[in-house]
Amino acid sequence: MAKAFGGPPPSTILEYRNKGWSDAKIGRFFGVSRQAISAKAAHYGLPKSKHRVARDSAPFLVPETWNRATAAQRLRAHRMYVLFPDSHGLPDDEISRLRSFYEKLKNEGLIVEFDPTIPPNPGISPNGGFAYRKREPRDRNLILRLNDYTYVEDSYEGSHYYEVWSFPLEYP
Repeated sequence: MAKAFGGPPPSTILEYRNKGWSDAKIGRFFGVSRQAISAKAAHYGLPKSKHRVARDSAPFLVPETWNRATAAQRLRAHRMYVLFPDSHGLPDDEISRLRSFYEKLKNEGLIVEFDPTIPPNPGISPNGGFAYRKREPRDRNLILRLNDYTYVEDSYEGSHYYEVWSFPLEYP
């Protein structure tokens, strides 16, 4: 028996993904859930969305309560910008916030730290989990500090982690 899916045909899903839309946005637009769009795409063998690739490259698991934290949002935007430089799919207001984020980190000598034991921090993460810390020599050119809660490859410099989590050569 064929699996029933709602929403747009696979070609339309691919078209909107190529425009930078997330599965959640496509689902809202067509009146179905993100899961329905993702399931249909997987069923028809479509490649992962840019948002899924970016989310899968996170070196930590962020509980749902922290997903709306400012730091978490900027880190997601950073992954999209770095992983898909030619067609990152970020709206202009997100690009502006990302540029400000880079400037804040650089100008104030800061790095983002993820640690589930960090208490709530207004303006950064109202439920905790993220903080800005003073940059140390071990941080090199990274925007996210390596610690016991970040899952990284065995090698540090030269690894995919280092490429994805370094400041970009060009700001948006």
